Amino acid sequence: MLTSTLTFALRHRRGLTFGAMLMALSSFGQSYYVSLFGADFRAFGLSDGTLGAAYAGGRCAAP
Repeated sequence: MLTSTLTFALRHRRGLTFGAMLMALSSFGQSYYVSLFGADFRAFGLSDGTLGAAYAGGRCAAP
């Protein structure tokens, strides 16, 4: 199992590197957006914990 995983990773390293870079860059943007507009979201009556739970639930449900 480990050998086949390593073989796959070596064979497709360019695509995996590209995907990892996209994932790292997009997560920064989402966190930055939430930190900028967190106060506006809390204006709807959300507590910090409720806002965090909504963000986490949305992240888990996103494809």
